[in-house]
Amino acid sequence: MTGPRLELRTDATLPLDECQLGIVAVDAGSQPVRISARLNLVEGDLAIAITGPAGHTARCAWPWPVDAPGRAVDLAPGARLVGAVPLISTDTSAPLFPTPGAYTLVAEYDAAVDLRLSSPPVTVRRTPGQDGVRAAALQDRDVIQSLLSASLLGGAAAGLRALADGSRVATRVLAALALDQLDVVAAAAAGDQSRSDVAAAVAAVLPAGVADADPRRISLMTRLGDDGLSLQ
Repeated sequence: MTGPRLELRTDATLPLDECQLGIVAVDAGSQPVRISARLNLVEGDLAIAITGPAGHTARCAWPWPVDAPGRAVDLAPGARLVGAVPLISTDTSAPLFPTPGAYTLVAEYDAAVDLRLSSPPVTVRRTPGQDGVRAAALQDRDVIQSLLSASLLGGAAAGLRALADGSRVATRVLAALALDQLDVVAAAAAGDQSRSDVAAAVAAVLPAGVADADPRRISLMTRLGDDGLSLQ
């Protein structure tokens, strides 16, 4: 018999001028299990521990404490609960990956009372940014908080516009959400892989159970269809 397992997947290599996302999943194992349905950064059950160059350590978690009621889901044997997370910021809104180099990520999930799951470590290599303006934007606190909150905060507008020209779908979608450009987000979902990438970006900052009533999530996930709805 096998118990529930936690998995974290993300890009193995990514320039520092692009936004990184992670896909997290809880696999029920061989037995039915009831776990927390709050597989997102917003509600506090999930966090990601980071170690990097020169002894750098950080905690990827939501910068704004949320007092949300518990939600549970029953997983049948072999079933999976899947979510997406923005790998952009520490819990103090500092850049998660401040310099180029290799970083090790371990997701930690309070799945139930007395059940804390840890994922196998994942190594990510962040390479120097290809665009200096975009790289600088992802070091800016206003930009970071705008991306996470899917809204324009402080003096982030110029940085967000630079990120909207990024080469990765996730970067463009997160910037467009913050700039309230929903048509741009929808247009990014042109192919099957792009559709999946757009759904992950939307779910990372507007997760199910938290943003169910948000008209942006409702509109976008309706357009994205099953690919969007599979991210819980």
